[in-house]
Amino acid sequence: MKGAVLLIMPWWMVPTTADFGMLVSASSIDELFAEAARGMQRLVMSQVEADSAALLPRQKEEWRVPATFCHLDRTFVRWLDELIYQAEGEGKWLVDVEIRMDNEAVYGNVEWVDAESVIRDVEIKATTRHELSVLVLQEGEVYPSLGAAPEISGPSCLAHVVFDI
Repeated sequence: MKGAVLLIMPWWMVPTTADFGMLVSASSIDELFAEAARGMQRLVMSQVEADSAALLPRQKEEWRVPATFCHLDRTFVRWLDELIYQAEGEGKWLVDVEIRMDNEAVYGNVEWVDAESVIRDVEIKATTRHELSVLVLQEGEVYPSLGAAPEISGPSCLAHVVFDI
């Protein structure tokens, strides 16, 4: 990607008044959804706990959420809210995912562990629409730095999301 910022990590916590804010960057929409899922799960635990969770026995399955591509931001929120539901309602904590999308749905090939075995510092209640944006930056477009996140140049896909904790 000529002209793009080389990123050491694909997501960063960003300032918000009371909740957790996150900026995510990826080279495609599919990868943006995957990185947002990984980042969201990582935001709520310490590095020691994240390392411990990565060592737990994993299960694999496909999680699916309906897609509304004329409103990609709604689909993004549905996907992240599915992670909350799976953890709280089904006891499945996502540790890794590959995403594929079509006109009907987001399909996540998920690796998960028992959510009861994952120690979290905080709980995410919901994904909000406050300050929500899902963007595709074209070549030459720039998204300004925000908190710890650097300035990002296109081509790139970005999402800014705030979680209710």
